[in-house]
Amino acid sequence: MAQHLSTVSWSSNRIDTFGIGTDNACYHKWWDGSRWGGWESLGGTFSSPVAAWWDGSRWGGWESLGGVLTSSIKAVSWGSNRLDIFARGTDNACYHKWWDGSRWGGWDRELGVEADRFFARGTDNACYHKWWDGSRWGGWESLGGVLNSGVEAVSWSSNRLDLFALGTDNACYHKWWDGSHWGGWEKLGNNTFFSAISAASWSANRLDLFGVATDKNVCLHKWWDGRSWEGWESLEGILISELRNY
Repeated sequence: MAQHLSTVSWSSNRIDTFGIGTDNACYHKWWDGSRWGGWESLGGTFSSPVAAWWDGSRWGGWESLGGVLTSSIKAVSWGSNRLDIFARGTDNACYHKWWDGSRWGGWDRELGVEADRFFARGTDNACYHKWWDGSRWGGWESLGGVLNSGVEAVSWSSNRLDLFALGTDNACYHKWWDGSHWGGWEKLGNNTFFSAISAASWSANRLDLFGVATDKNVCLHKWWDGRSWEGWESLEGILISELRNY
């Protein structure tokens, strides 16, 4: 499936991951707390930003959200019936689009306060961080590193952040904020990947990572159980391009 996977958790012990198959359709695989389901096709043919939704009983159809983008889409929800998505435009600026419960707003360059921090790779390939302090946006600060992908960020607790990105060797690297300082970049094994790692957390001190291996295009999964990192395991599936989570 996709060279970049998208992953989300909506409940304890539940993970859903998405990717694009060799037929350019969207595929879905899920963990229900005891086992992995198989890859299922959600249809579609992808070359532009799209959105789909699960209403608790069925999948809705695919709809275009327009825009002319030069990056994948990052998404966040801060409340019931609210979605905010972010992507890079052709001018390399950050653009924002939102769902307010009844309709989609247009793409704009105003970040607002829908997400309180952003992470991105700079033109020098270092990781950069920008945050909202409650009254204004701070400037971009460098978190170092020499990255070969975008940055994936996930939080499993108040005052905790975990970042994941590919290094110049295409291996997965990890950096974290513990509430008082940033740890250094650490390498998570020797497996190599096509593009940015996808991450999700379904409970405190739990992290699940997904990536598409460079050797066989298969989906690999790695997790932190609160004490240690487990090794990368294959979830099979042949993936080819990217889709982002909602």
